Formats: sequence, C-alpha cells, structure tokens
Amino acid sequence: MSDNKLTVALLFGGQSTEHEISVLSARSVYTALNRQRYDICLIGIDRTGSWTVQTEADLNQSPVVGRCNRQPVVIRPGQGLAVQTDDHGWNDLPVDVILPVLHGCNGEDGTVQGLLQLLGIPFVGAGHLSSAVCMDKDFTKRLWR
Repeated sequence: MSDNKLTVALLFGGQSTEHEISVLSARSVYTALNRQRYDICLIGIDRTGSWTVQTEADLNQSPVVGRCNRQPVVIRPGQGLAVQTDDHGWNDLPVDVILPVLHGCNGEDGTVQGLLQLLGIPFVGAGHLSSAVCMDKDFTKRLWR
C-alpha cells in the first residue's frame, strides 16, 4: 500500500440474515471509491464469523467465502489487525480507517463499532451507543418522544 494514500478497509458480509445485502453494498462502495486517493483492503466476514482477506472477484459472489484459500484476519488487542502468513505467522494489516458495510445484527447494532473503538481503529459511521439505540426501534421511538 502506498504512503500517500489512505488505506480503507471495507468490512462486509457478517453473520446476520442480511449477509447478501452487505456483499452487494460493499460491491457498490468498492466501485465508487477513488483508487487515486485510497488503497482498498477487502475484509469479509463469513457466516461463521471468520474474518478473511477477500479479492475484488469475491465481491461478485455471495455469501462471503470463508477459510479456504483466504488469509485469515485476526484482531490483536493493542496492536490492531493482522493477517496469517504462509508459515502460520502473523503480519500487521495496517489500515487507516475501516468502513463497516455491514447490515443487521453484529454489524450495525454497535457490536463491531464497539470492537473497533476498543482497538483504537478509526471507522466511518455512528459510534457503538447510537448504533445500538437505533437498532432498537421501540427504544428509539421512546427517546424521540
């Protein structure tokens, strides 16, 4: 990844019933991002919750392909993200910002936002509290009243 561009990680897929919609949304966002300004890292979450590095071709299929032939991504508290190497070691996965393109539970309900906040990784969108509140429509309506 180049020094003069921001590295944006698109986080998509997930364990919710809206998995396929998330993949379609990620495809749209990926197409719209300016490659002259951003390096893009694709991180898919499969239905089991595994995070893996994905390719542009993977955006054309759904659901997210999991472990087979994909580099696993792990979360290292205090150190950020890392990818597994061929010799089963770990390399840092440096990202400047994560763009969560997730829908439904474990995606837009504040869980991922809270995780990223704990890791100190900047992300785009609402924080964990507002995400959680807005996911609960009844509670949101009560707050508005």
